[in-house]
Amino acid sequence: MANEYEMAKQNTILLTRTGSHLYGLNTVNSDEDYVGIFVEPIEYLLSPFKTIEEVDCSFRSKLDSGKNAPDAVDDKRYALKKFIKLASQCNPNIIELLFVDPECTLELNWAGAMLLDNRHLFLSQQIAQRFIAYAISQEKKMYIRSGNIMDLVKAQEVLSIEPEYMMPIIECATFQNAGFQWDHGKYVAQIGDIQMPLGSTVKNALAIISDRIKRAGSRKDNVFERGYDYKFASHLIRLLLEGKELLETGSLELPLNVKHRDLILPIKQGQCEVREVEILAERLKAEYRSVEQSCILPVYPRIKEIEKLCIEIQKKTYDQI
Repeated sequence: MANEYEMAKQNTILLTRTGSHLYGLNTVNSDEDYVGIFVEPIEYLLSPFKTIEEVDCSFRSKLDSGKNAPDAVDDKRYALKKFIKLASQCNPNIIELLFVDPECTLELNWAGAMLLDNRHLFLSQQIAQRFIAYAISQEKKMYIRSGNIMDLVKAQEVLSIEPEYMMPIIECATFQNAGFQWDHGKYVAQIGDIQMPLGSTVKNALAIISDRIKRAGSRKDNVFERGYDYKFASHLIRLLLEGKELLETGSLELPLNVKHRDLILPIKQGQCEVREVEILAERLKAEYRSVEQSCILPVYPRIKEIEKLCIEIQKKTYDQI
């Protein structure tokens, strides 16, 4: 909603660049990604009919390839209460924002500074499980997504030689050769990560598959060249390194290019074979588990103090209105 968009922007207390810029892994072609925090107006706290957790302030324009144009900006802004809850749970995408460096800080007022000054309140041993879980999810996507794209490209090639484009896919002679699996209970056919009604024609199926491949952009070439998705592989390694540093030191130095750019960037750019990535990941997992055993962080976040911090920021904000 337009009014929420304006409200989130006006009440922002911290706005940062995130993604590749935050990690020091950006190149000249990198998209801009922003994440912000805003103090929700008092009616959202008191009214039984109003709630707000986040607002999308993005600007998006697309190229013909389906990728974001260079001027596209992803901009998500979290309400303070939502941000604090996620940070207390040691959500990796959130907790790292408490360690943003000045170069990536676009907006910061007294309330945002107060939040950053109290980052230590949010850190706990929950980091151990949260970061490894996120890392493993990226590891799975590194293979699953690549398998999906391979299946879709094969299906596109096979269906393209089917002469009867208006025939339902379930009836065409090339259905099984194209790699479709069907589920009569759900009346759908599955190929890659796409489900289609069994009544879909070959023509419709080709249009859907072609659009999905187009949206994958240049990443489909990564899959065929190296056998894995570079983007998810780089996230796997980054998360293991970030989690290990937090467990070991209780802090996180951003951007990562200070120590880890030369390790992560070649993976992101597809300069490593899949086996090299796998060996590195296994080594980092072993180091991660070792650090976890001697973790210096408290078992739980300091909830009472976090609560007090949140209330203090809200009260001071409303007093100034």
